[in-house]
Amino acid sequence: MVLVVMSFDEVGRAEWFTASGPLTPGMLIGTPGHDVADAAYLNAPLHRLSGGPSLDSREQLPAPVPYFTAVPIGTVTVEFYGHGKVRLDLRHNGQVVTSTLTRFNFGYGGFGRDEFLPHVACWPDLSGEWVFVDRSELALPARRYRLSPPQVRAWNQQLVPTNNMRCGFGDQTHDIEYRDQRGSATLRCRHTREDSGSIGIDPMTFGCQLIEAGQVVYSFEGLYTQLDRIRAWRGTLSENSERVLNDPEGPPITGFRVR
Repeated sequence: MVLVVMSFDEVGRAEWFTASGPLTPGMLIGTPGHDVADAAYLNAPLHRLSGGPSLDSREQLPAPVPYFTAVPIGTVTVEFYGHGKVRLDLRHNGQVVTSTLTRFNFGYGGFGRDEFLPHVACWPDLSGEWVFVDRSELALPARRYRLSPPQVRAWNQQLVPTNNMRCGFGDQTHDIEYRDQRGSATLRCRHTREDSGSIGIDPMTFGCQLIEAGQVVYSFEGLYTQLDRIRAWRGTLSENSERVLNDPEGPPITGFRVR
C-alpha cells in the first residue's frame, strides 16, 4: 500500500507526505466496536517531501528545476474497517494527530460516509446483482440474487405513514424491501421504535435479513456492510447475537455486488 498526503507548508509551498508498506490483516489501533476479522492496517515510516517546484511552476527541463528532498519524520498507521471507515494516526515528535477518512460515495447510497448510512435519507441502496459465498461450507455453490430498487416505507413517532424520511434512531420506523428479480427471495431491512409492533413490525429490530420460502437465509447489520460487500450470518441476528459481538472470525458469509 502507498499513502500520499498532499499539502502545503506555512508559506504556501507544496509539501507532501508519503508512506508505503504491506497491508496487514487485523487491527493495530484496536478501535472498540469493530470486527478484527474484517480489518487491515498499514504501519510504516512517514516521509516529508519538500523543496520541489511549486504547482504553478513554468520551469521545464533541462532548465534548473528544484528537486525535492525526502526526510523521515515519524510513523503513520492507517486502519481500514469493513464498513468503509478508515482511521489515520500520524505520530511525529511524540505527538499524535488522528483523523478519519471515508470512502467516496459513487451513488450506491450512503455507506462509506459513516458507520451506518442512508438510502435516500436513512438506508443504503443495496440493489444490484449480488453473489454470496460461505467460508464454512465452501463445497456448496454460491448463491446469486438480483435485487430490485427498494420499496421504502416509514412511519413517524405517532406511527403515521410519512414520506419525510428522518434518520434518528428514535425518530422513525423504517421498513425497506428488495425483491429478487430472479426468484422469490426478498431482502428486508428494518429499523424500528419500541412501539412499532402495532403496525406489524417487531419492536426494536435493526438490520437486514434475506428471506426465501418464508425462512431467513442470511442476516446482517450495518457494521458488516459497505458499498459493494456484505458480511452476513446464517439465520437471524437474534440467533447469532452472541457471535455478532464475540466471534473473532466475524460473519462467515460474504456477499459481493458484481453489477
